[in-house]
Formats: sequence, structure tokens, C-alpha cells
Amino acid sequence: MEGKRLICGCNNVWLADLEKAIAEGAKDFAQVQSATHLGYSCGNCVGFAREIVEELLAKNK
Repeated sequence: MEGKRLICGCNNVWLADLEKAIAEGAKDFAQVQSATHLGYSCGNCVGFAREIVEELLAKNK
């Protein structure tokens, strides 16, 4: 995946931020969300972002 992909416009969270959170030890969506503040404003990105986080977590097993 391309790290320069905007995932959450409200909180300026990019794909690279998700990858970093996982690299730093996030083990599930809630931990990634807490580390990045993904979806904390309007929440419209949560469904889409959850799929991306699950893909990233599966790759890092």
C-alpha cells in the first residue's frame, strides 16, 4: 500500500500513520485508533479504515 494515502481527513491520518502505529505495537483496530485518533471526529472513515487496518495487521503477523 502507498503510505501517502489519506485515510481520515478530519484528523489528518494517513496510511503511513496506521503502519507506524502497528509497527509500534498496536495489535487491533482500537489500539490503532487510539494511537492515531482515526475516526474521532465525524466517524465516516471508520468502516473503510477498519478494513485497511485488518489488512495491515494480517500482513504483520
